[in-house]
Amino acid sequence: MPGGQAVQATDDNMAVRAGWLVLICDGFGRSVMTAGWLKRMGFPHVAVLEGGVPAWVRSGRPLETGEPVVAPFGFDAARRVVEQVKPGPVGDAVVVSVDPSDLYQRGHVPGARWIGRGRLELLIGQAAPDTRTDVLVTCADGVQSTLAAATLRRMGYAAARVLDGGLAAWKAAGLPVETGTGTMLDESDDVVQKPYERGRAAMEAYLRWEEALDQRGVSPHELLPPRPANPGAGR
Repeated sequence: MPGGQAVQATDDNMAVRAGWLVLICDGFGRSVMTAGWLKRMGFPHVAVLEGGVPAWVRSGRPLETGEPVVAPFGFDAARRVVEQVKPGPVGDAVVVSVDPSDLYQRGHVPGARWIGRGRLELLIGQAAPDTRTDVLVTCADGVQSTLAAATLRRMGYAAARVLDGGLAAWKAAGLPVETGTGTMLDESDDVVQKPYERGRAAMEAYLRWEEALDQRGVSPHELLPPRPANPGAGR
């Protein structure tokens, strides 16, 4: 990811705040600058690869090329235990979408109920009070829904299945897609739109705010969280 996005969109990129982050670039500058900002933002464990990719290559270690296919931890294991359902009639199944709320509203399987993935365990009872219910879990591409279906099976929903390929496969099959709020079983407070996603007026308002910072004599450092009194203690 670009260093600027690593700093500005940490909620998209840093899954575990207290985990170790190792930053790598084609030299040293980008990774050090990005690491410095992340440290000031309160991330406790940030490191850089000294010398970057060239140093890695000189050490004789292997180097990948191209764009890797990323599979979340546990996906392969979940796929082995969850039945995959091809796009088509869903019968009496309770369809549950675990997409982010904005993706759900842009398009979902008709009749699908929305539950944010982070609250699935708490709210699935509203959609399927009986654990014997046939539950079909969906998402944009079938990844999160596969993990979610495996979770439901561990909770006793033995008939929990997943839409193979998710909504993308559903669309590719030429099946109808429903848009709008549909049936949302939770508050859509899981997504905070960035200014450019809220339209031109919102983006221009944000830029005016940035310009005004300099006019008011506000140092950018005043906008950062306070640094620990002794960040190196115990190390």
